Amino acid sequence: MTAEIAVMNKSGIAMAADSKVSIGGPSPSKGYDTVNKLFSLSKSHPVGIMVYGNAELMGIPWETLIKDYRKSIGSKSFATIDDWRDNFVEYLSEGFFFDEESIIDNTRNIIQSQLHFVMTELDVLHNYLDDTIENQKILLLEYLDEKISELKSQKLSKTGKLSPLSKKIVEAESDDIDIEDEDIAQKIRTVLELTLLAKTQSNLESGIVIAGFGDKQVFPCLADFSTDGIVNGALRIAVAESVPINHNRTSCIKSFAQHDMVQRFMLGADSNFLQTISMALHDILLESNKSTLKKYGLKSLKNENSEKEIQDVVEKISQGFCRKYYRFCKY
Repeated sequence: MTAEIAVMNKSGIAMAADSKVSIGGPSPSKGYDTVNKLFSLSKSHPVGIMVYGNAELMGIPWETLIKDYRKSIGSKSFATIDDWRDNFVEYLSEGFFFDEESIIDNTRNIIQSQLHFVMTELDVLHNYLDDTIENQKILLLEYLDEKISELKSQKLSKTGKLSPLSKKIVEAESDDIDIEDEDIAQKIRTVLELTLLAKTQSNLESGIVIAGFGDKQVFPCLADFSTDGIVNGALRIAVAESVPINHNRTSCIKSFAQHDMVQRFMLGADSNFLQTISMALHDILLESNKSTLKKYGLKSLKNENSEKEIQDVVEKISQGFCRKYYRFCKY
């Protein structure tokens, strides 16, 4: 798992990354331990770039793409780090390196990855369902409907339609689905179509962090985005809000990919551990309050209002614990 961090203040910025990387695909990815993920984006200007997630974009190493971009812009510079990011995204979108074969392979890999996930989930549901065939079908269709609603809730591509090439690939992959029930098979095809239309990215995605100083920036700034390549005729990207250093935000520590190690170092505990403690505290307080009231006070807890009041108090205590912990960490 990748761990990367950027530390900024008014004086400058420092970025660090580990050397472990994965080469993604629809099947389990391969891992390598000695890979560079931190590069200079320009030979002439103080702008750096980090890569996390998939070490390749549509089969081409990010290191190759970054070197070519650096060569193509020469000594050119931009006013802000946001402009550097936008120009790099524009370079990727032009797709000099990507022919039709690589686009087909990328689309197929994304579909196969989603299909593998869905079929695994359906197999798990089917194995655990102890019911009639008809009821099993209803529950499997309900799961697929939830998956479809989840994908539809994401921002879809501007056209809202599959390109002829994407449609052809979905049809080819759908024909290989080994499911006799046509209703279930049709729902799976819909999931695959929406997978290409939705902005939600696949497990092939790469994260890109660009940081440094634009020509018109006195203080450093950080901008990041993620992409899983050209999908349905366009580069599919998700752009995060940039993080500038200014008079209001004088310093910043930001982690990428694996956050827990940075959280443990900075806060003493990562968010997963804190959530576990909060849930345990919630359960202990709820049960102890109920048992105490049964023994010494309220004879019956069947009253819905009484149970709700206890539940609300316990929720406030556990949430208050988390807030006080984070407030303590800030100081």
